Amino acid sequence: MNNHKLLIHFPSRILSGNSTAHWRRKAEVKKIEQLKTLEAIGNHGSFYLPDALYIVQRIVFFPPDKRKRDDDNFMIALKAARDTIFAQSDEHDDSQIRLTIIEWGEVCKGGAVGLEFSSLVEYEKERVKDWE
Repeated sequence: MNNHKLLIHFPSRILSGNSTAHWRRKAEVKKIEQLKTLEAIGNHGSFYLPDALYIVQRIVFFPPDKRKRDDDNFMIALKAARDTIFAQSDEHDDSQIRLTIIEWGEVCKGGAVGLEFSSLVEYEKERVKDWE
C-alpha cells in the first residue's frame, strides 16, 4: 500500500461548477463529501502527505459510466475533498501543490478518484517572458 495514494468516492455533480443547485444544497453535499473523504483516510490507515516544500498531485478519475466529462468541473467538485485532506495536516496546505496531473481511468461501478501526492524535487517558477 502506497502511503501517498488515496482512493476516494467520485464527487457529486452538485459540486460541479455547472451545477445550478441552491447554495444550501451545495453546502449539505460539501459536508457529506468531507465526511466521505475523512472515512477514506481512516480506512486507508497510513495515508500521509509527503514531507516536501512543493507537491505534485496526480488525480485519476474513474467515472461511474462512459459519459463525456470536463476535467475543470471535476477539479471544482473535488475541492471539498482535497481541502479535507490538507486540513488533516499541520505542516501542509494546498498552496504547496505546484503541478497537477489529471488522468481518466477505466469506468468502475459507483466511480472513484485516485489521488497521489509526491515530492517535487526541483521547482522553478515560470516567467511570462519565456512564453512571449
